Amino acid sequence: ALAALGDQVEGATIDVEPRALEGRVSILGHGANPTMFTADIWPQNGYVYLGTHQANQIRTYNVSDPANPVLTDSVEVDARVINSVKVSEDGKWLAATREGAANRRNGIVFFSLADPAHPKLVSEYTETVTSGVHNVFWVGNLVYATNDGTGDMHIIDFSDPANPKEIGRWGIPVVGKTLHDIWAQDGVLWMSYMM
Repeated sequence: ALAALGDQVEGATIDVEPRALEGRVSILGHGANPTMFTADIWPQNGYVYLGTHQANQIRTYNVSDPANPVLTDSVEVDARVINSVKVSEDGKWLAATREGAANRRNGIVFFSLADPAHPKLVSEYTETVTSGVHNVFWVGNLVYATNDGTGDMHIIDFSDPANPKEIGRWGIPVVGKTLHDIWAQDGVLWMSYMM
């Protein structure tokens, strides 16, 4: 494998071994979305939250019976694409990204999951990410967000749900970069850049 950043190139050898996994995947149930495309999915506490593409909706399904998913809510959002929906670690909040808003104020919309079947809008954050956010990830009260316009990662403090605010940002010094995805695990933040 090779990685390049500017004029620096590093390589590493990776050994790939087959995993000792057996079995088949079987479909337990199906929640149809016949009039729209699903852009993202996040399961949490017996519910599944869907972001949509060209449909302006966040859809909520009760999947406590996986064989019979039940649509419990469709929340309209000013966005052509809701690429990312993520639930906070404590299961109380939902963050959804916005791209293609009619008012050109993209960013992130935040919902309370006090009633997990019916997300309720609490606030939005657009100040430094109006060009759009493609993906987010929660760590405690922090939301790490990808900025479509700059290709940087923004850190949004959500400790006051009514007033989220940016407390930091980071990006690689490469012109034309795109930060596509982001994930945090075991104290490490993983970022997927396209250059």
